[in-house]
Formats: sequence, structure tokens, C-alpha cells
Amino acid sequence: MTTTLPAPRIVEPAGQQQSPLLRLPRELRDEIYDYYAYDEEGLAYDYPSKTLKYASGEELNLPLTCKMVANEMKGTHLRVNAITFIPSCLEREEDAFRGLRSLSARFEHLLHCARRTKLIMLHHAAECVTDDMIAQVIDACPGMSGVFRAVIHSLGGNPRMWDINRTMKLPRDEFTASFCEAVQLCLDLISSDPRFEDLVSQAFEPSDRHPRHYPHFGKGSHQQILDWQPDPWLIPTAEELSRIEQLLIPQSQEEGDWARQHSHVKLYFSATAICAATFRRLPSNVRKHVRTVILREDCRAVSNPDAHAEGLIRFCRENLRLRILSMAGLTTNLAPSLWEHFAPAKGAYVNTFHARYFYSRIIVDWVTRTADLRRRGMPNESFTATLDVRSEEAFRLWRYVERAAAVALYLVERLGTQHELTSESVDSHGKPCDVLMKTFARTWRLPVHLSAVFNDVMNGRSMIRLELPADELLEPFTPTIPFCQWTWTDFVLSYHVFKDQDFPGDKELYIKTFLGDSSDRTS
Repeated sequence: MTTTLPAPRIVEPAGQQQSPLLRLPRELRDEIYDYYAYDEEGLAYDYPSKTLKYASGEELNLPLTCKMVANEMKGTHLRVNAITFIPSCLEREEDAFRGLRSLSARFEHLLHCARRTKLIMLHHAAECVTDDMIAQVIDACPGMSGVFRAVIHSLGGNPRMWDINRTMKLPRDEFTASFCEAVQLCLDLISSDPRFEDLVSQAFEPSDRHPRHYPHFGKGSHQQILDWQPDPWLIPTAEELSRIEQLLIPQSQEEGDWARQHSHVKLYFSATAICAATFRRLPSNVRKHVRTVILREDCRAVSNPDAHAEGLIRFCRENLRLRILSMAGLTTNLAPSLWEHFAPAKGAYVNTFHARYFYSRIIVDWVTRTADLRRRGMPNESFTATLDVRSEEAFRLWRYVERAAAVALYLVERLGTQHELTSESVDSHGKPCDVLMKTFARTWRLPVHLSAVFNDVMNGRSMIRLELPADELLEPFTPTIPFCQWTWTDFVLSYHVFKDQDFPGDKELYIKTFLGDSSDRTS
């Protein structure tokens, strides 16, 4: 990375010791250098040219006066200015592949194909999965406990895998970073089984038994796909992508539909990924000067942006004075690539129950993984993340997940652990939980610790900050609401965040039809 603009040859002035600046004590000179190098707009990194420039267009001429000043000012502009990184989508004709004209779109396409393929590999090898392996996966990925158990149950009891197929049609909803890690870990655990290779190879052969009827990758490429585990924050080269793309079979109709849909949507490498890639290229003696980094995540990012901040942990540990502010948005940076296709401008799709559930997974994974950065090694003061939920759709989704977490906490405390609940369960009063299970079945798939994470966020104890609509206030998270006094109607209205216009007619009648007798109290 070029940290300053290309400089002309430095001419050593005669009698430099006669300079008033150089006659000053070094401490005063440093203060002058800091004042001179500082710019209110800071520095901006340009990914296509790999250069760092003053955002205002200013240039530093003082270091060009003599070698002594140049040496003394090394790293000053990095130390006193905030460096802003933004997402990048560089479309070049030479990078085109099957209608996708940028490396970022090609990367997302390959990830899309590989994730489906690995899930189908797990489908064919489900008989190798033991209870102990499931426990190991859940221990490593606790946030995926409910979802992963549901998927394994579907794989074992449904040869056609209809549920998985239906989920696959939604871009990136099921395939959060945590879910992908769980699938990969499970495949790694069963890979020592003698039957493994023969079973997973079926995912690469067209047949009526194939859940999708056709594979994405050619026969015999199963080991290469298993070994392809790029970090979510990776920015691959064209050559790296080509090595995997050559394993793809001739384009199918569905794959062509995917490419055509995404040809109208710009997909970007996130600012966080670009920052991580830039820091990797910098020598450590240059990185140590950086003090403040701003990540403006205002574009649709590829490859699970909910996990990208993990790529910065090593640099924050190396430089404890580094402070990083990430500015993300649900409907801009984190939303699936075809958000507009599924969520029209008026939010009609977002206002449906299923849509809110599917898109809430992205919030859950981003919140839990960001809150988990400290456990993964991120120093306490190094990283702050702000989530922009000022749009109507984003705010309603946030409230939906927040209240779902509160309800989940109550249900777990009252009825037992998620793992033990079935449709035949009874509560502490011996009452069947049939209606409750049907109503809140998806709540059991939320991470058990989600309510604690929300508690920290809403009470200001987390590295996560919220940008709320102007007329909304940050209220303390109160999962201790006396739910025992609630009717079923109260539960549904809180959990689903309905508005009056969401009901076709009488609200109470709608709830009664949906749940049964709405006058029945949970106590």
C-alpha cells in the first residue's frame, strides 16, 4: 500500500541546521508535525489504486524539504488522522465470468454453490453423523444449536430434503457464517468414516436421489470443495477464483437465473475486508503508527459480513492503541444480495411473519458474533460497531428479534431447555405446550445466550451501538417482564410486532383464529 502520494526526489538544502524548525527541540518539532499532518477529513483508502490519500485532496510538502524532516515525520499522518475504508466493487471486462463482471460477484457465486454442495454432501453422509458429533458441533457453535439440530433431523428423516431445498431458494438466510462453520465442522468430523468418500461423492453425480437433481461441481471434485474454506473476509484474486470455477459443471438453468438476477445488483467487498487485506500488506512497523480506522459499510457486502470483523483481531492485538469504528446497516451492508427483490420499497415482504424470521437470522448472527469478538481475542477498547436501524424495515426487524429474545428467555426458564421440548411437553403446571410450541417453534432456534447479548446492547455494556430512528429512544432490555400475566394475544403482539394495518379485520378475532382461545392465560 502506498501511504502517501508519490514524492519527487528530496533535495537536501544547504545549511539545514540554520532552519528555525530544526533548531527547535524535538518535542516541539513533533507537535508541529502533528499539527501540520492533521486534516479534519482524515485519510481515505482507494482500493483500486491501492493508495492512501488525504480525503480533502491536500498534500504533504514539508517531508520533501530534507531527509531529516522526512525521517522524523514517518508515520505521523497515520497516527494523527482517522483512516476511512469504504466497500469496493471493481467491474472489469477481463474479470467477467458467466455474466458476473466483478471479482466480488464471482466470489459470492462460488460461495453460493459451495455452501449448497456441502449441505448436500452432509445430506448424503447423514448416516455417519453420531450424537457425539452433533454435541461437538454445538459445543463449537453454540449459537447454532437449534438450527443445526433441526437440519440434522431433516437430513435424517427426509430423503428428499424438501425443507432444505425451500431454504436454499432464499439467498444467504440459512447460510450465515455460524451455520456454514457448523456444516463444515460436521463434515470434518465424519470424514474419518470409511463410508464418507463414497457417500459424499454422490453430491457430485446427477440422479433422482440428488436433492437438487443436478450438482454444481463436476464428478470427482468433492475433496477440492471440502478443502476450499476461505475466510469470510478474504479478497481473492482472479486466479484463486478460477481454480474453483473450473470445477463447475456447464451452467444450469437455476445457476443462470442466479447470475441474471445478480447482474443487476452490485456486490461489494466490505470495507472491513479491504481494511484487513490492506493491513496484511503493510509491514508491521508501518501498521503500528495507525491509531483510528473508520469502516463505512454502506454497500451490499459479499461473503457473510457478519463475520468480517474477526479478520481484524490480530491487528488489534498487535497494536493496542488502534481504535476501529465499524458503521454497518441492516438494509445496506448486511441484507441479502437480492433484498430489493424480496423486500419492495414499502416493506411488504418484510412485514410478513416468514420474512421477518428469515431476515432476523442475519441480525442474530451479526449481533452474537460481534458480541463474541472479545472471547475470540479482540481487546476490549479496540473495536466498536454501530448498527444503523433507522429505516422502518430495519427498526421493525430489530424490535422483532429483541422481543423474540425476551420471549425465548421466558419460555426456556419456564418450560425447560430447548433440547428437551417437544409438542408433547407440559409446563410447570402440567398444561400441554401444544399451542405454545406451534406458535413459538422458531423461537427455540434462537441462541440461548441471545437475551444476555441484547441485555448488554440495550443497557450500553456492549461494543455494539445502535443508530435508532429520531423518534425512538434506547430502552433498557427487560426480559423479566411478568409474562405469566400475559394472554396468548399479548405474546403474539409482542413477538410479531404487528401493526394495525397488518390485520385484515378484527385483531382479536385474527389472533383467536391463529392461536385458538386468546383468553387462555399462560399461568
